Formats: sequence, C-alpha cells, structure tokens
Amino acid sequence: MKTLISILLISSFFTSCTSKKKKVEIEQTYVEELSDTKFMANLEMLIEKEKYSEALLESQRYQEKKAPSKYSQEVNYYKARAAEGLKNWDVALVGYREVIRNPITPDDIKNKSLYRQSFVYEATNQDEKVVATLLDLKMRKGKVRDQIFLAEVPARLAAIYARIGNHRMADKYYAEAEAGIKELQAKSASADSRKWLARTLFFMGNMSMREFSEQDFEASLKPLEKAQGYLLNAIVLKDEVWSKKASDELYKIYKDLILAISKVQVPENADEEIAQKEVQTKKWQMATAAMESLKRLRMAWGAATNISEEEQKSFLVFLDEREQELNKTLQETPISSRLTIEAEKRHGLKRSGKYANPENTLEELPKKLPKKEPVK
Repeated sequence: MKTLISILLISSFFTSCTSKKKKVEIEQTYVEELSDTKFMANLEMLIEKEKYSEALLESQRYQEKKAPSKYSQEVNYYKARAAEGLKNWDVALVGYREVIRNPITPDDIKNKSLYRQSFVYEATNQDEKVVATLLDLKMRKGKVRDQIFLAEVPARLAAIYARIGNHRMADKYYAEAEAGIKELQAKSASADSRKWLARTLFFMGNMSMREFSEQDFEASLKPLEKAQGYLLNAIVLKDEVWSKKASDELYKIYKDLILAISKVQVPENADEEIAQKEVQTKKWQMATAAMESLKRLRMAWGAATNISEEEQKSFLVFLDEREQELNKTLQETPISSRLTIEAEKRHGLKRSGKYANPENTLEELPKKLPKKEPVK
C-alpha cells in the first residue's frame, strides 16, 4: 500500500512539473509573439516616418538574432521597403521578388510586396511592368486591401495611360478611382476614415517616384492635374502624417519640374550659338507648360475650404516662389542666333566697309533747291 501511494505521489509530481513546463513554454511563446508583433509595428512606423536607414538596420539585426519563423517574410518585405526608400532600386526589386515567389509567404505580405514593386518599376521608367503589376493586383480582389484595390491601383493606371497618351483608358481608370473613393467613404464614415482617406489620396497623387526629363516632360505633365487634385484633397484632411506627406509631395513635384527645366542639355555636334537658342526655346516651352499646371493648382487651392490662415500663407508663398522661378526662365532675353553657314552662302555675306556708288552720275542733292523764275 505504501509503495502504491509513493508511486502515485511521484507520478503526480512529474505530471505537475510537466504541466508547469508546458505552461511556461506557452507563456514564453506568447511573449515572443507579442514581441515580434510589436517589432513589426515598429518597423511599419519607421517606414511611415521615412527613417529608412534605421528600418533597414533593425531588420538586419532581427534576422541575425532570430531563427526563421512566420515573421521572416514580413521582415524581408520591410528590408526591401527600406531599400526602396533609400532609392536602392536593384536591392529593393530582389527583396520584393524573393517575398513574392516564396511559397510560405502569407498573401497579405505577398500583395504588399507586389504593390510596392510597381513603385520601383515606375521609378526606373518601366511603364509596361508597372501596368502588368497593377493589373495583376486588380485580379486579386478580396486579397488586396480595399483602399488599394478600389482607388490607388486604378488612379495609378490612369496616370500611366495619361502619360503615354491613351486618353480613353486614362479616363476610364480615373472614373474608376473616383467611384472607388466614394464607395470607400460610404463604407466607413467613422473618424478613422480621415487617416486612410488621406493615405489613399496621397498614393493616388504620388508622382515623384518618376524623374522628370526634357525628353518626356510634357507627357509627364498630363497626369499632374489629377494628381495634384488628389494631393490637395489629402492636405485639407489635416492628417498628422499623410496630409504632411501630400504637402511635401506637391512641393517636391514642382521643384523637380523646375530642376528638369534647368538641366536641358545642349545638343551635341551643333553650332554653339544655334544650340543655345534651341536650349532656350526648349526651356520656354517647358516653363510655359509647368506654369499652366501651377495656375490650375493655385485656382484649386483658392477654392479649397477648411484651411487655416497660416496654411494659406505658407502654401501661397510656395506657389509664388515657384511662379517667380518659372517667370525668370520665361523672361530671359532671347538669344539672337546668326545664320547657319549654309544660309550665309545662300544670302551672301555682309562685309564691313563703304559701298561704292553704283552710278557715278548720281550726285548728292543740294541742300537748297534753286528758285525757278516765273514763265513770261
């Protein structure tokens, strides 16, 4: 009997120890998962605040310390996102592709990577790949966040079609994007909608990923009217993060436009004086187009409501400064170019010196004509 009691006590002791061990393991797993969740939220915050170098460093540290887990592909996504923010396009593309192609990547992370990959393609002037990627996302209804699916993707497709001159497709996708915004507003009338709406409008109007150049300057301006409207609407929502980003984006777009005008290249193997005149003409054309966009922005800003006096002054200063810079180009004294060598040969060269009187019998008229006597 004593032996049986001893066995039962020992068994109970080991069962209790095993139970406690399992409880500790469960609690430890919970704490680790909670820690991982907080870490991912921190990476998201760093990216949102554009602290890309810090986000990249944190991601690398995490991977060095942690064994592979269900969070591994999410960390890879944030590493690629940080590389994108640092404009390291090749590293970003490799990172996104790794996340997209990995079979264990959750759908939400895969789709986020696919969407951000489209921005890298845009930054590297690969319009065909941007369109292909965005159309791929459109086929993933139910798996892509509503704001991206209903508004951001069609707005960005519209911008590309507008830039390449396909106005029918541009109008189609702009209409789809604006219908998407209305649908989203109807679905969520809560106070929280301000943040996601400002964020969505920011990405609908984001244009600075693509560098402006003289080769496609006017084509790049085609989607600007819509884009600056979306950004302006994001600004007036007064979200702490995304309204500020929209304001910065507008500032950057116009600074980049003016920079592109200043960087017009002199044609190679051309007569210097004639080439300079061609550069000036090109700059005038670009500045005129940019000025028209700026005037439309000024009109839209004037019609905007719910803007503080301080915001009004600040934005008007920005508009005035950009207008002055453009006027400086437009008011440059025209460069007068001489005739080309071929034209000089056709029209004859003008030489300095006195012209010989072609007819010796012609004499200078007297200062006073003699009076004629009356006829008798």
